[in-house]
Amino acid sequence: MAARARNVRKGFAAIELLVVMAVLAVLLGLGYSVCRGARLSARVATAESNLRQVSTALDLFFQKYGSYPPQGANLVAVLAPYVRNLDVFSNPLRDEASPGETLSGLYVEPDLKTLDSPNHYITALISSDGTVAVVLKTGGAVERRDGLQLSPDDLGQAGAQLAVLCNGYGSTQATGTGGVTPPAGDTPPAGDTGDVGGDININPSNSDSFEFDLTTADGTIITRDDLLGSNGSLTYTGLVVRLIFKPKGNGNQNTLTLNGQVYNLENKSRYLIVTLAGGSMMVNLFNSKAGKGNAMGKWWMSINAKGVSISTCKCGAITPADCTCGK
Repeated sequence: MAARARNVRKGFAAIELLVVMAVLAVLLGLGYSVCRGARLSARVATAESNLRQVSTALDLFFQKYGSYPPQGANLVAVLAPYVRNLDVFSNPLRDEASPGETLSGLYVEPDLKTLDSPNHYITALISSDGTVAVVLKTGGAVERRDGLQLSPDDLGQAGAQLAVLCNGYGSTQATGTGGVTPPAGDTPPAGDTGDVGGDININPSNSDSFEFDLTTADGTIITRDDLLGSNGSLTYTGLVVRLIFKPKGNGNQNTLTLNGQVYNLENKSRYLIVTLAGGSMMVNLFNSKAGKGNAMGKWWMSINAKGVSISTCKCGAITPADCTCGK
């Protein structure tokens, strides 16, 4: 009987040990998560402080020269005289070969027309996995963005993505290594070329009229039918090589610019934008009323492009498959 009691006790001891180990594992996991979150918050705070000092240096540079540093500039070299400690150029969110590499790689020279307008993207510091960014905007605004899907190893592309997400359209954008060559066989159509940026409202109808067609860098095509079928939930942010759309409304509802000048859009016309060799076009497609019914007139595109061709699509095709423009 005593032996049986000892066996039962051993059994209980084994179960208790497993329970204790499981509890410890949970506690250790929670502790690691809390510690990791605290470390990230501390690094973000340092990044925010660094960007505020960089903003001050940019303002001092502008006061002296009447412009911001040119696109592609080494910010450490040009802004060093305006800071007390070169550590402000470092990125506490990720390792970099030299201080200022991230800042310079993500830098976008502001358009002179946006200097007096706050909250236009200038540069940023991003995490090693591309999910977190601390962004500097005109007016000295600094903000944190989480849940991103940036390309930390391709700062040109990451900068283009951030410029779209953080109100950078209309500026002279960096392409870095983010330029995309159009698919083989495409012939750029006759039209205006250069840098394009702005916000466009589109309203794909329930008819079969050809009003929207977007081709991403990997060849994926998003059409009017995809927008209709998603009931407003579809979104896309990324590189685009070919875009055809019919805008809704005129005037300030659409703010498209070409090389810094207003590009007039008519709501009865269909427009084609094609990325040229070495160019780059970032598009953020979303519905501002997603989840609130069909809301088809609430589709928006934010475009930030360098080295593209824009023209009126005159092929008269009813469906995207029949369109010959830019092919």
